Amino acid sequence: MTHTHKHTHTQTGIGLGMVILTILTSISYNVIMGWAFYYMFASWQKVLPWYSCANGYNTIC
Repeated sequence: MTHTHKHTHTQTGIGLGMVILTILTSISYNVIMGWAFYYMFASWQKVLPWYSCANGYNTIC
């Protein structure tokens, strides 16, 4: 095994790590943006969903 071949495996591992990190970062970014858009559009309603505690799933008000 030559010295150049050893670096190729290292560079392949670094490249694969970068791809995985990019995928995980983009998933988390999209989740955060999804929640931001959800609450932004929910806040445009006349009566806000979180205004009162009169929901069946609330236990303490």
